[in-house]
Amino acid sequence: MSDQVETTSIYAFDDFQGQSIWRSISGDPLFDEAGEFCGYHGVGRDITDRVVAENEVKKQRDELERLNSQKDKFFSIIAHDLKNPVNVILGYSQLFSAAGDKMSREDILEKVGHIKESADHLLKLMDDLLAWGQTQMAAVQVQNQTIVLSEMLENTTQSLRQTAEAKSVSLNLNIPGISIETDPGLLDTIVRNLVANAIKFSYSGQTVSVAAHVENNFVTVSVSDTGTGMSGETLDNLFQLDKAKSLPGTANETGTGLGLFLSHEFAVRLGGKIEVSSKENEGSVFSIVLPLKEENEDNIGN
Repeated sequence: MSDQVETTSIYAFDDFQGQSIWRSISGDPLFDEAGEFCGYHGVGRDITDRVVAENEVKKQRDELERLNSQKDKFFSIIAHDLKNPVNVILGYSQLFSAAGDKMSREDILEKVGHIKESADHLLKLMDDLLAWGQTQMAAVQVQNQTIVLSEMLENTTQSLRQTAEAKSVSLNLNIPGISIETDPGLLDTIVRNLVANAIKFSYSGQTVSVAAHVENNFVTVSVSDTGTGMSGETLDNLFQLDKAKSLPGTANETGTGLGLFLSHEFAVRLGGKIEVSSKENEGSVFSIVLPLKEENEDNIGN
């Protein structure tokens, strides 16, 4: 009789309800006195619970690795972007302390302007840090309420009009009287980031437009510009944190490179998504698509 070798096989199949079932079958082949195979002796076990548990552990491990990688990338960006504005503020502060009484008023005002730009950059950096922290806290709940979209967007864009005017960029709103259920704080952050981004990459004399319309129980808020636009490669990596990078604006404005990533994260939290179309040297259109009524996060992106 040939030596018996135990084998183990795992099979998956669906039961009559369409649920996946996993079976482990272990046993020995049987041979007659002539060494011919004549059967199989073994045992089958239901290992569905074990497989489900293992898959869940793997899923959680993969998610933890993703979050750790995301965290490392985020803080790498933060550390890099903190260095320059802090150095500017410290450098000019030391200059004022050492020779401020010998500087002309014009020179002082110029240096103070650089300090303000650096302080504004730091403030935006802190805002992005706090916003990112919100996206990572499962305990933070979306606070939906009914809002009049036109009023909310007018308030959101009002704070950006000075920035637009400084570049001679027009800011145009065309928002009908739509009421939606959403978190106004998260939506405010999304729109502010998208409008600021459009202004940043627009040239003097151009227009940034904000419009909205309703279709199939969804509202779409579009932010469009006719500025620098983006390449296909940039579009493909637009919302990926590990590919995030800050590009200078048309007036050499700086940024953290995190605004679009955070806007995408917040849109998902609101049960929606952001769609983008763009062409180099022709401009971009960012569209926030949100449900008119509150939806469960399981429906995100559908």
